[in-house]
Amino acid sequence: MKLNKIYDIEFDTEDTIVAATLSKINEVVMLMSSGSVVRFNLDDRAGRHLFSVKSEFGYPDGGFDLTAKSSIYTMDEIVVVVNDFKRHGFVHFPGKYYALHLWREGYHADISVYPIALYKNSDGVPHLIYGEAWNHIQIMNLETRQILTASKSLIEENAEERHIEQKGEYNELAWPRPYDYFFGELIISPDQKKFLSAGWAWGSCDCFNVYDIEVFIKSNRISALNIGVWEHENRPTCWIDNETIAVAYSPFTERDESSTAESLNEIHLYKISGDDVNIEKRVQTADNSILGSGMYYSAAMNSFITVSDKTGLSIISYEGDVTFKDESLKVVEYNGETGRFLAADNKAISVYELIA
Repeated sequence: MKLNKIYDIEFDTEDTIVAATLSKINEVVMLMSSGSVVRFNLDDRAGRHLFSVKSEFGYPDGGFDLTAKSSIYTMDEIVVVVNDFKRHGFVHFPGKYYALHLWREGYHADISVYPIALYKNSDGVPHLIYGEAWNHIQIMNLETRQILTASKSLIEENAEERHIEQKGEYNELAWPRPYDYFFGELIISPDQKKFLSAGWAWGSCDCFNVYDIEVFIKSNRISALNIGVWEHENRPTCWIDNETIAVAYSPFTERDESSTAESLNEIHLYKISGDDVNIEKRVQTADNSILGSGMYYSAAMNSFITVSDKTGLSIISYEGDVTFKDESLKVVEYNGETGRFLAADNKAISVYELIA
């Protein structure tokens, strides 16, 4: 297996690239240091301004921060840009609206990834899941801009019953208590019916939950399926299929019995069956950089892909073998639909593919 560079483009501009994503096989969307969001065709080298994240409105926190880490999400022609660990973002939907402002509350936003996910419902209508507060996400129909979850209670299902069963100081508090969970990175299942939140809970610990989209919209109460709780490492995770989730795991970090600093890292596969979650497989790997990487799964290669702007690119087989590694390649993302990798640095972008 080797890496083939398909595009290598350096821009002759005073702007630098703040964030970039592969939106199509021959197209990237970039946020520039000027505030301009640009759609760029890699074949004809033509760029088109979409909108600006700069606003004439004054915000107490200064609004969108072009010096902060940011991310871009795309689906068809829709573009969402947010500050990852701040409070502001924008949605651009050609033919519908120029730049719809997103805003979330600031409580621990500096250590909680802005929850964002795009999906289409069974009728093909685009929707956005987005964070409104640390424990509060909304789902919006992007065609009508209707917030479908506007009246949703921030109380879990069976909260009253659980309170009655509790004893001690907890039972002396006002009840039912509001939802006590920090939403994190959101990842849609392949069939677009569920979403995974790589969030956290007080402890402080990683706490990954899965939500059924239809239930989340229609039910007044919050119903979550917990995948697991671990040390707070912001560990990578991804969907394998509609019922299986992969989560990176370090036996030494988790203080597993007999583990040492030399113990192999693992990828745990969790199988969802109705309301039950069980570990289906534990994959050991000699790759020591998975906890600090972004993780994807490629069905075509039957492999896990980890990318990082610090530790490079790794391909890990379903059995845990490291079949490819390039620590010098500072990849920012892998696009599963195109099978291509994007690297962006200052004023240049490169696109790669793996070939046998």
